[in-house]
Parts: sequence; C-alpha cells; structure tokens
Amino acid sequence: MAYSWESLWAKAVLFMQYANENDKETAQFGIWCALSFEILARSAIAYKILSY
Repeated sequence: MAYSWESLWAKAVLFMQYANENDKETAQFGIWCALSFEILARSAIAYKILSY
C-alpha cells in the first residue's frame, strides 16, 4: 500500500499532538511518540523514493 510522504508527515504530526495531550510519565505518551517516529521515518523514506 503506497502513501504520499505528505499524508505520512501529517499523520506523524497528528500522533505527536496525541502524545502531547498525555502526561510524559504515562505509557500512552511513549506509545504515541514511538508511533509518530515510525511514521516520520516512513515519510522520509517515501520522500526520498518519490524525489527521484
């Protein structure tokens, strides 16, 4: 399944907003941060692949 890097970037930003709604000591904060970083990495890869 292919996604544009812009939509992945927007999803990563959204996940970081979810993380910031939680206290930094909770598990939810860590989960949302980890998911955001994964999507951010996918966005960077998609950008690199699509820019050729």
